Amino acid sequence: RRARRAFRFFVVATVLFTLMLAYAELYLQQDGAERLYTHALTLQDESSRVLLKQAVLQDRQTEEVPTPKYLQALAAREETERIRPTYEEAFALDKTNPNLAIRFGCFLLKDGKSREAAEKFTVAAENDPSNALPLYLKAIAQHGAYESSEGLSESLALIAQANTSGQLVSFPRPLWSSFLPNRGRVYAGLCRRVVDECSAPIYSYVNAVIGQARTDIEARRTQYWDAWLQTLQVMGERVALSAIAPEGEDSGTRGAGSALQAQLGFRIQLAAIEQRLAIVQTGGAPPNDELAARKGELEAALRTLQDFENGRDERIARDREGYLLSARLFALALLGTFAAYLVARMLWNRWGRRIVAATLDAAEAEGTVKSSLAEAGKEAERTIRHTAVAKTVLVAGAGLLLLTLFVLMGLQSSRSEDTGWMSTLTTVWVGELFGLLAFGLVYPYLSLPAAERAAVNHGGSLEHGEEMVRRARLYRRRAALCLSYRYYGILLGLVLVVFAFWTVGYRVAIELYPWQTPLLTTGLIDEETAATKAAIRQFR
Repeated sequence: RRARRAFRFFVVATVLFTLMLAYAELYLQQDGAERLYTHALTLQDESSRVLLKQAVLQDRQTEEVPTPKYLQALAAREETERIRPTYEEAFALDKTNPNLAIRFGCFLLKDGKSREAAEKFTVAAENDPSNALPLYLKAIAQHGAYESSEGLSESLALIAQANTSGQLVSFPRPLWSSFLPNRGRVYAGLCRRVVDECSAPIYSYVNAVIGQARTDIEARRTQYWDAWLQTLQVMGERVALSAIAPEGEDSGTRGAGSALQAQLGFRIQLAAIEQRLAIVQTGGAPPNDELAARKGELEAALRTLQDFENGRDERIARDREGYLLSARLFALALLGTFAAYLVARMLWNRWGRRIVAATLDAAEAEGTVKSSLAEAGKEAERTIRHTAVAKTVLVAGAGLLLLTLFVLMGLQSSRSEDTGWMSTLTTVWVGELFGLLAFGLVYPYLSLPAAERAAVNHGGSLEHGEEMVRRARLYRRRAALCLSYRYYGILLGLVLVVFAFWTVGYRVAIELYPWQTPLLTTGLIDEETAATKAAIRQFR
């Protein structure tokens, strides 16, 4: 009885310790507003918006000066009619933040407020002079601010000035939390979203310029267009080449969204080169082989990136399935062992107790004093001990389950293209679990003595021999049910212990908990960086 209590205490203490550790790290390590902010970053806009509004409210109640990042994060996810007021409130608190100024300016451009957007891009350029993106966006905003054709020449002059500055084109990084890793699908998705957001006005501007160029070229008004298109082409080159991190810089700071930035640069160049070739053809001059070769290189580079993008969602979904597999396997083990324990317990409670009652009544009716079998049956739950073989199987089986989970953890981290390991480990896990469950049905009958020997041991005689053997068989079944349900109870406890040990080991090795699937699933940041570098090498 003491051993059972000690085991139950060990299981409960292990599980509670694991849950308390996770709770303390996820909820007690940060204050209320920061905890809401961190959690909101991992959710979809509709859900995160609610948490961010609560974070803003709590922050205002506890801090003398509001924290700008909560408002900034909310503005990026706010409903359409609330975006501008939220951005304005955030900008009033953090006027020197270039990333905020760029994103606010891009929203204003989308909303048709070109002059206000140009002001925000000016602020961004002043506070981040090493970044050419605010200069390009300011040129685009000034183009939109002019109703006449003067806007085109003015904007292209500013772009030419930015081209000669020697600055890289760095898109803003999304707001993130230091408590979260920046390698997963959620962070990569936010990065790509920001690149899309800031690329939209550039695409619109390039389309407008190319449309005007095409009209003028067809009308043979090509006086300044070759120089202007060359300016646009250089801008595209700088955007594309800035997509990869310089030597010595961590690719993770720039890798997410690099493919989108490189595609933007390639398409700008390709559009400009196509119109420059059209100018050559219009003027009757011989074909420009250098431009034609450049066009082919850009088309090949775009195909490289497009191939990566086409397989992106499938690879992320496959990686997500790998991380979900561990949860499914554990759920299978937990449900399987609990169901086996529940069924065995119900059978023992109903059938086993009836056996005791029936044989006691029969012994009393016959005036038989040999009721030791019945008494032994009543005490079976307390007195029958598991054999060394059963204990070894339980401990070894739990160890194999834990080892399988750690092997799964290693394979998840490898992100292998071959997914055969998922079916293999599933088969191994099911085989281990089935073996443990099947052993609980068989081993009691192998370990308990035969009915005839039990009857003799309890004082059976020739007169009552057959009756004692019959009773012994009944009690043997009862004892087998008792052993089975206790075996499954121990197995259920060991499965919970395996979960606790695996959770702690997972946290130590991966720095996340196994249920944080959105953060664990790959964002393909390293793969995106590699694809971008390969594409850029094709036209360099």
